[in-house]
Amino acid sequence: MEQGIKNNIEAEIAELASQIEAKRKILESERGMVEEREIVRQAVGEKMSQNIPTFSISGQTKTGSQTSTDIRKSYLDSVPPKVEAEVNGLLAIVFEKGVEGAIKIASKSSSLVMDAFHDALTDKLYNDLKDKGILK
Repeated sequence: MEQGIKNNIEAEIAELASQIEAKRKILESERGMVEEREIVRQAVGEKMSQNIPTFSISGQTKTGSQTSTDIRKSYLDSVPPKVEAEVNGLLAIVFEKGVEGAIKIASKSSSLVMDAFHDALTDKLYNDLKDKGILK
């Protein structure tokens, strides 16, 4: 069972990687050079919008190079501890039920939690895709 979940998560990451590549081509043709983190952010936002019709990508993009440990510092320090705990729980669910599973659970949360989860998930996936050599 655990191997099946891992394969599902790997398949979701591969699907996101191909969506990111398609998004890159679109954005670069529209705007020229686009930061990879912005491409990942938009792809994750679209994935969330597919599962949560009321979700929309918020305006500000966070930039700069961050590591996984910076996620808490950059996104979650400014939210109440309850929201931080919920977002960290959703990130843990990604490894249990996959990205879509975590998004479906997040859909029952407040818009603040969903927005913070979107930002944290973007950073997590961005770092994972960089580590795997999928992103530069």
